[in-house]
Amino acid sequence: MFVLSRDYLRMSNKGKVFIGWKKAIVFILLCLFISTQSIYAKKIFELTDLLEAANIAVADGKLFVSADNSIYIYSLKEMKLIKKVGKKGEGPNEFKYSPYLRVKNNKLYAHGERLHILSLSGDFLRLIKLKRNVFDLDLIDKNYVLREMTSLPQKSGKPILVIRIGLYDKNEKLIKEFSRIDHKYMDKIELPPSRIMFAVLDNKIFVADARKGLYVDVYDSSGKKLYSINKPYEKKLIPEEYIKKDLEKLKSETPKNVWQLLKDKHVYVKYFPAFDRFFVLDGKLYFKTYETKGDKVLFRILDPKGKELKNVFLPNSQIFTVKNGTYYYLKRNENDDWVLFAEKVF
Repeated sequence: MFVLSRDYLRMSNKGKVFIGWKKAIVFILLCLFISTQSIYAKKIFELTDLLEAANIAVADGKLFVSADNSIYIYSLKEMKLIKKVGKKGEGPNEFKYSPYLRVKNNKLYAHGERLHILSLSGDFLRLIKLKRNVFDLDLIDKNYVLREMTSLPQKSGKPILVIRIGLYDKNEKLIKEFSRIDHKYMDKIELPPSRIMFAVLDNKIFVADARKGLYVDVYDSSGKKLYSINKPYEKKLIPEEYIKKDLEKLKSETPKNVWQLLKDKHVYVKYFPAFDRFFVLDGKLYFKTYETKGDKVLFRILDPKGKELKNVFLPNSQIFTVKNGTYYYLKRNENDDWVLFAEKVF
C-alpha cells in the first residue's frame, strides 16, 4: 500500500512504500491520466479523397465510406485508400445518391432507393430495383423490409403522405405493416420528428417507434410479433436556444425557394423525442438520444432482448458505426478534410 510521508520514496521496515506527499499527488494524477486515456477518441487518419461523406461501415479490416455517389474502401491497417467503387448513375455500381452502408453475411449492402450487394473487396454481386420511394431497405429470407414514403387515399378523397415500415414479398406486395406515420400535405412539420426506424438482426425485425418512447417491437421473418422492448426515459424540455440554432441550420441547408414555402410550417414540440436515431450495430441495439454533454451525445445500448448494457456519452457525429466494441466516426478538421476517429465503447 502507499503511505503519504514528507520523505522521498523509500521502503519501510514493514515493507510498505512511503512517498513524499507532493510527489504522491503528482504520481496519483499521472496514474489517473494514464488510466483514462483509453476513454478518449483516437485519431486514425485523414481521408483527403472525400468531398461529402454520408456514412460508414467497418469490416474485414476495412473502412467503407459512402461519399460523392461512390464507395471508398480504405485499409485500416495501412491507413490508405484501396479502391473506389461506383459513380453517379442508375446501373450496377452506380448511385443516384451516396448510399447507406451496412455489412451483412460478409457482404456490403449499399442502399437507398435501390440495393446494391457487393463483396467486401468491392466487387459487384447483385442489384435490386424497387418501384417504391424507399428510405431504408433490407432483406429477410425471400422478402423485403422497407421504410418507405408513399401516398394513400382517404375517405374524403384527399391523399395523405405516409411514412411506413412494412414487410413485402418479392413482388412488392405488402405482407404486414409494422408501423406508420401519417402526414397531411403541406400542413405542418413537427420538429424534432418522432421517428419510426427498423433494423434486421439474426432473422428478426426490430421496429423502433419514438412516439411510444424508447420502444421496439420485435418480429420474426414472417411478420409474427415475438416481443416488445420498452425502456423508461426522462422527458426533456426543448429550450429556446435549441430551437433558434436548429432553425438557423435548417435555413442554411434548405434552398431559398423551398424555405419560403416551409418556413412558417415548422412547429417545435414541447419535449425531445425519446431518441433521434436507432441502429443495430455490432449485434446490439443503439439508441442515439438528444441528451448532450459538451460535444458528446448520450447513447443507450441494449442487447437484442432489451437488457440495458450501457449508457455512454460519445462524440456527436452524424457519420459513425460500431465494430468490435469500437465507435468509429468522421469529423471535419480545420482544413475541411474528413478525419476518422475511434473510441472504445466495450
